[in-house]
Amino acid sequence: MMKVVFFNIPHLSVQRGGEFWERRVIEYLNSLGEIKASLITTDCCLVSEIKPNFDYDVIKFKKLLFFNLYDFNELYQKIQDADILYYFNSFVGSQIPLLINREKIKAKLVLGYHAKNDWNFLQRMYYRLLDFKMKNIGYHHVLTEYQSNLLKKRGYKNVFIIPNFINLSEFNLNKEDKSFREIVAPGATTIEKGIDTLLFVSKYFSDIKFYITGREISYKLPDNVIFSGQLNREKYIELLKRTSICLLPTRGETFSISLLECMAAGNLIVTRDLPVLREVSRNAETVFFSRKNQDFIMNIKKALSLAHAEIPAQKSIDVAKMYDENVVLKKLYEKLISIGEGQQAGG
Repeated sequence: MMKVVFFNIPHLSVQRGGEFWERRVIEYLNSLGEIKASLITTDCCLVSEIKPNFDYDVIKFKKLLFFNLYDFNELYQKIQDADILYYFNSFVGSQIPLLINREKIKAKLVLGYHAKNDWNFLQRMYYRLLDFKMKNIGYHHVLTEYQSNLLKKRGYKNVFIIPNFINLSEFNLNKEDKSFREIVAPGATTIEKGIDTLLFVSKYFSDIKFYITGREISYKLPDNVIFSGQLNREKYIELLKRTSICLLPTRGETFSISLLECMAAGNLIVTRDLPVLREVSRNAETVFFSRKNQDFIMNIKKALSLAHAEIPAQKSIDVAKMYDENVVLKKLYEKLISIGEGQQAGG
């Protein structure tokens, strides 16, 4: 039986997009009976102890200046019999132990690009310096054609595209339950995620309630902006299903599962104009793209005028169906089988 080990820095209990992805993928692969999938993370960002229904090991996280590191030998002991090592290529510094010890790793290496990791100049310089080595090793899993083109322009080889996915059965929609005076902004807790834009538009729409979800927030909020905190999956989906408009003022994404979840909930979406979001949404007419803060105000007005209609909701759902997990996970499984049975890629 082929063994696939997934390795990520954040502890599984963080339960953000990447953690949700790895958990669902591992569960799916193990259910097929042809792959034995397991997870290794560090204890970085640990929220609570967690016991998933698959093999899960935790190694020690080490912080050195701004580098996110770990003991490679501790990792190595747990991956010696792996056929594939799937590494989440994020967190500055976490690549270094793998690159230094690449020749020791017998497993075929797959690097997954699930999070934007070049927000500032130093981060961008770091990743450009790594290009000379990273572009020639392993396989590179990206979520969009836009990201694939970026890597290929920088000389990366063995790049393949398999998007994120969604479980549509979680979103059993009842239009009568929708609120037309509430807007949800998933994860908009930082400047990178557009908290400043949200606060700007909330002043204009003082009669509308804005709900922010996320782990923590350090901004003073007006009365019509409510911080809901880190909701469990059931409550989070109920919030999406209850509202009719999603606000996504994010300044950078590799895919945005939040966009997909909002579409599955039959919502209209007002978001920043990013190439990745245009690609994921298929430029659906239920998604309004904004560049400036005033554009967000104008587009929220448009969305409010359409929120009562049935047709826009169905058009959002139709796009979400293209990312059904049953289709996407099968493609990922087939790709991993192909990699496992093929030749080692790069050095």
